[in-house]
Amino acid sequence: MKKIIQKFNLGFWALILLLPLAAAFSPHQADAASSSKTSANKQVQPKTIFDFQSQLNLTNTQMTEMKKDLEHFQKRLIEDRAKFQLAAISLQSLIKKQAPISSIKIKLKKEASLQIDMKLADIETARKIEGVLTPGQLKKWRQIQKENR
Repeated sequence: MKKIIQKFNLGFWALILLLPLAAAFSPHQADAASSSKTSANKQVQPKTIFDFQSQLNLTNTQMTEMKKDLEHFQKRLIEDRAKFQLAAISLQSLIKKQAPISSIKIKLKKEASLQIDMKLADIETARKIEGVLTPGQLKKWRQIQKENR
């Protein structure tokens, strides 16, 4: 049970930290940008660890390290999403052409591998950022997360 809770906490932490990134790089971002300003104003961005800098007493060094890790993740995510989109286009082309199932299977495995890579990068980044925090900051961050659920 404890392991399940720990996995949930890590997943939630990653979600809170990285969800704004996912929204920023969403394939539907163009659709969102073209919608009316009224609906855009109603959307509230989830808060990230950076929004709690003063409550967590984060140092400039910690902020710099976390931002560096996050920037690296963002770059990797952009690259991986582009690869994923190219693989999806290629897969659709194979399906349209009635390509052999073996060829389709290879492309499906490539898509699945790219999804795993993106999720793993998310988890790795969350752990790197978590590693920058002191035990006291980490405890307080987890408390903030519980309060904001």
